[in-house]
Amino acid sequence: HNLNLPSLALHTKSNIHCHSRLLSTRLTYFMSRSSVGAFAAGLLSILAVRTFNPSIHLGGVWSRFLVDAPSQPRRTTSSTHCSNNNHKWKADFLYESTPENLGRGVHYLCVTPSSSSSSASGGVTVIPYIDAVESSPPEPSFDVQDADELMLHLSRLVAARPDKGRDFKLFDTEGNELFSESQLKKGSPSDVLSVLSSANLVLLFEGGTFIWPGVKLGHRRTVSVGGKNESLTLRTLALRPLLYTVEEQFVSDSECDHVQERSRPHMKQSGVSLMDKDKGKKATEWRTSSTYFLPSRRDAVLEGIDSRVEALTRISKGNQEQIQVLNYGPTQKYDGHHDYFDPAMYANDAHTMRMIDGGRRNRIATVFFYLSDVEGGGETMFFRAHGKRQPTNLSDCSDGNGLKVKPEKGKVIIFYSLNFDGTVDPYSLHGGCPVISGEKWSGNKWLWNAPMSFSEYK
Repeated sequence: HNLNLPSLALHTKSNIHCHSRLLSTRLTYFMSRSSVGAFAAGLLSILAVRTFNPSIHLGGVWSRFLVDAPSQPRRTTSSTHCSNNNHKWKADFLYESTPENLGRGVHYLCVTPSSSSSSASGGVTVIPYIDAVESSPPEPSFDVQDADELMLHLSRLVAARPDKGRDFKLFDTEGNELFSESQLKKGSPSDVLSVLSSANLVLLFEGGTFIWPGVKLGHRRTVSVGGKNESLTLRTLALRPLLYTVEEQFVSDSECDHVQERSRPHMKQSGVSLMDKDKGKKATEWRTSSTYFLPSRRDAVLEGIDSRVEALTRISKGNQEQIQVLNYGPTQKYDGHHDYFDPAMYANDAHTMRMIDGGRRNRIATVFFYLSDVEGGGETMFFRAHGKRQPTNLSDCSDGNGLKVKPEKGKVIIFYSLNFDGTVDPYSLHGGCPVISGEKWSGNKWLWNAPMSFSEYK
């Protein structure tokens, strides 16, 4: 587990005006038209829901998840109509325009067939919503006749992104990947405009990984997670950091008990990944719980949980770490920390720097399971929720010092350690409050923004 306790300065970025982005002359696209060729369409399906072990009682909504993943890749299954008179999509995706610019790094493209198209294949008209807001006056639309022209406009759109070494990617509103920046650069897919027009509302993530937009506090998003119209509800608890709770019971009581039973014989003192400034210190200065990384392979229950996480987040199982199982007894806790690895804090740690590829790979999200109820204490504290300042005491779980999430057996929260543009989010600072009475069992899945060699599904 990554311990990160720097004295953080508030990260700010000049909010470049939308019109200047579109009119920017800082073009980053240099592909010649002669290099353009066709490429095979079809992308991997996001969902891969495995059949669960029938000997384990799942209960609730999960007793009905008995479908296999689609065998054929799909380009898109979503079509969200983003016309100006359709206000539902705006309520589901657009952020309010605020100085904090909470949608920075994700842009929406409303793509429709162009009435003025001169291309035999048919051009499209694109209305951009920069940083996921509806600007006033509205952003000017643009017409494109082919993939080259589209790439030219998109390059202007993302010219100010912080990391130009990472591909941006296009998704539909259900999290299905449509095209990556590299695919568009290597050759013009013959159907790129028709695919985008079919999706209608397209999401461009500068960081290259799909993230459900939080929109506003209390926003509820229904997420399809199965093949029989099964769904779950994500409710936004915070926008900074982006924090969700799943309103339905995500892990059944039987599954919680199974994880505990599998892990109990292997639990050992929790460790931390020490930053350069903390080398030589003991992990117990910050963390006093017990831990075990539980393998999922050849365990139908755990593989089912992994597939469920993939279906809910739309992030591939190949980007998942093993479930980290945690046990806290009375007084045990974990001080405030980040789950991401800040390259500046690990510059002298060759192993960590190789693992994160100098910062291009990182943990993007944490799916946190509560495997037991707790008699007293044991909350998860988000010290900087809603944009609070960096605290001086990372052990203080007093009311008012942050947003607390109470542990409840079977409950799951999801929080993101990276922003839409792929930069680290210092507001994701969180900790485990001391258990006052009883004991706490929990677990988490760390999800990365790229496939990892240590994943069980590589």
